[in-house]
Amino acid sequence: MTERMQDLRELMVIHKARNPNRVISTQSMLIFIITWSLWLLTAYLIIREHQTLLYNPVVGDWTLEELSKAAAVVVLGQLNILLLWSIFTAGKSRD
Repeated sequence: MTERMQDLRELMVIHKARNPNRVISTQSMLIFIITWSLWLLTAYLIIREHQTLLYNPVVGDWTLEELSKAAAVVVLGQLNILLLWSIFTAGKSRD
């Protein structure tokens, strides 16, 4: 292998630090622990209070279950419009 190729290969290699920064590692671990703790707390509260959350009115007379169904209908409608739009524009570009 030529010297130039060896130099280019050396430039492409990412050398890991032998001594990682402890402050950054500690902050990353702390953020990781806090994030997963909040997710687990959220799951616990939803499991514990699922009857109240799903079947009591949230907005006006709408329950969370009805709001979820309405959101699903809106999203599916938007996806259908997007599909039709992509078919329409693909047909136009072929002409």
